[in-house]
Amino acid sequence: MRMTKLRYWTMLSLVVPVLLLSACGDSGSTEPTPVPTPTPINLTGSWNEVGNNNFVFALTLTQTGAAITGVMDSLNTAEANTAIDGAFDGTTITFTRHGASYTQVYTGTVSSGGNRLAGTFSHNSSASIYPWFATR
Repeated sequence: MRMTKLRYWTMLSLVVPVLLLSACGDSGSTEPTPVPTPTPINLTGSWNEVGNNNFVFALTLTQTGAAITGVMDSLNTAEANTAIDGAFDGTTITFTRHGASYTQVYTGTVSSGGNRLAGTFSHNSSASIYPWFATR
C-alpha cells in the first residue's frame, strides 16, 4: 500500500507544476497580432469602357455611404446621358438607369482591388439578361 501512495504523490508532484505552467501561459508572450481590417472600397469616380450589349458608356459614380448616384454617358451612340441611382454593400452594386423610354436594372460585383465591376442587367423588366462590365 505504501508503494501506491508513493507513486501517487510522485505523479502528483510532476503533474501539478505542468498544469500550473500551462494555465499561466508563456511569461514572455505578447498581445495577439491584430488582423488588419480591409479598407472599404469606394466606387466614386470615373469608370471606363462600360460594356453592355454592344454599347459603350463612360460611367461616373458618386458613393455616399451605401448610396450610389451617377451618370452613364454613351460613347458610341447619340443617346443622351442618363442618370443612375442605387446601392453598394461592399461587394455587390445594384443600380437603375433611368432613360427617357426605358429602365435598366444593373447588378454586379466589384473585384477585390476595387478596379473592376462586372455583372448583368435587364431592360424594361424583360426576362432577357445582358452582361456588363466597367473598369477604372
